Amino acid sequence: MPMEPFRALAVGIDLAWRPVTLFCSVIDAVAKLQQEAWLAMTERATNRLRARSGR
Repeated sequence: MPMEPFRALAVGIDLAWRPVTLFCSVIDAVAKLQQEAWLAMTERATNRLRARSGR
């Protein structure tokens, strides 16, 4: 049995999978940036509260 249809299917799956992995890596990068921004914001808020309470 020739392997050409399977090879074509494998190439098709590979080409379809690349945008998915790219999309996931972009989402991951955005989530990391969001997390860093959130941490910085909560840290500033904590520092403000500490300064206000005099500790």
